[in-house]
Amino acid sequence: MDILIETPRLLMREFCLDDVDAVFEFSTNPDVMRYTGDVGTINTKKDAENLIVNCWQAEYKKYGYSRYALIHKEDDKVIGFCGVKYEPDLNCPDIGYRMLPEYWGNGLATEAVKPL
Repeated sequence: MDILIETPRLLMREFCLDDVDAVFEFSTNPDVMRYTGDVGTINTKKDAENLIVNCWQAEYKKYGYSRYALIHKEDDKVIGFCGVKYEPDLNCPDIGYRMLPEYWGNGLATEAVKPL
């Protein structure tokens, strides 16, 4: 997959079905999901697959953007997402990010959002 954004420690690209395990991992982590509006929507790997296909990939096609896989270069691991999501109820885009707690507190969210 094509890398869309690269920072000193991160890569961002569109999500693909190979990312199901990673999406399931960060989407079922209670610390990651604590303050989100969609807690409990991902309960199975099939739910994670549906999120990738029916939400993010559909939005790439419809709007040209959505949430992107956030890859930690040192680990070569998808650790969460960062990206813009169109919010129809608000009629505007929303910048959001999530990442696994072991990557918190190192400035990675700021590093990801700035070039976004």
